[in-house]
Amino acid sequence: MDDTQTSTASSPESPVDLNKNGSYEGDVSVLDPSAVDSVEGQPGQDDELTVEVDADELHGPALHYPVVAVGASAGGFQAFQDMLEQLSPTTGMTFVFVSHLAPHHDTQIPDLLQRHTKMSVHPVEEGQRPLANHVYVLLPNQFVTLEKGFFRLQQRTADDYHPATINRFFRSVAEDQGNLSVGIVLSGADGDGAEGLKSIKGEGGFVLVQSPDSAVQPSMPRSAIAADHVDAVLPPPALAAELERIAQQFGRPELRSLEDGKTPEGAGDLAFQRILQLLRNQSGLEFRQYKPQTIRRRMARRMVLLRMETLAGYHRLLQSRPDEIHALKEDILINVTRFFRDPEFWDALKTSGSSRPVTGPLAQQAGAHLVRGMFNG
Repeated sequence: MDDTQTSTASSPESPVDLNKNGSYEGDVSVLDPSAVDSVEGQPGQDDELTVEVDADELHGPALHYPVVAVGASAGGFQAFQDMLEQLSPTTGMTFVFVSHLAPHHDTQIPDLLQRHTKMSVHPVEEGQRPLANHVYVLLPNQFVTLEKGFFRLQQRTADDYHPATINRFFRSVAEDQGNLSVGIVLSGADGDGAEGLKSIKGEGGFVLVQSPDSAVQPSMPRSAIAADHVDAVLPPPALAAELERIAQQFGRPELRSLEDGKTPEGAGDLAFQRILQLLRNQSGLEFRQYKPQTIRRRMARRMVLLRMETLAGYHRLLQSRPDEIHALKEDILINVTRFFRDPEFWDALKTSGSSRPVTGPLAQQAGAHLVRGMFNG
């Protein structure tokens, strides 16, 4: 990804590609809806696809508004100030600033940040429930996680030489908020935050990084970019603008429904079924067997990134952009691929699993269940 990538303005239903040039090349052909049923490979009214409902997916984000987790180290405090100065106080998001601070660092950071925003700024407290349109700051000598919508604090010890404070918080936000999580890495001198951003992306959240050329210390942004899965790389003022745009998109009725794991009725439902057909035609994968709420939320994520407001508009884009079908497939399957990169799982399997190979019919049955389990996420 290019370090100088910037966000570009666009009309609501104009697709935007967040790659190097900031936009799609060429015009997107918009098909006449009345002619869509005649397109080869598209299901018509009598050939609708159905998606199996998974009761395990009824659990959604703990908080019903986005949590923006901001990680920073050297130079990150100034970058966060620059962001706050450009942010509206009514985005509907909650902001949590986690940075690397020396044990005896000045604890007046909330007061200093309050000068740069109309949002209320608070120190993070045990058992506190973060509110929308508020800013929370982790004080020195502490770890914080988000559990069931509440902050949980833990004191750091002298043994925590490499505490990975940011990664720990990012992972908890990913687990607690899923698709309503946003992770941002600002200026800093190490690699903390990169792995946590992967977790946020893996749960369907959004990942933003300060451009290294605008950072006092570019190591943290560069580590995050090198780890892949970054949605946008921008200087602090542009990060604020991108957050406001994402917040506005979250409020769109059809996107709101998708983010909640529901399929919009009417034309939206038909477009959803046709998108599943496009995915099946190109990839050969039967996504009707995958978690339906995950599919809807990943579609919403792609639509937010591309500034699309309706599934019908997104379906028209997909018809002319096979690369976007591939991107959507990768977003849907990201949790499956992450399974193979989980070193803790494989280490546990080595130590606790039997050293004797399983063969015969039992092995075939177990393998079939494993493959089905991985595909179902």
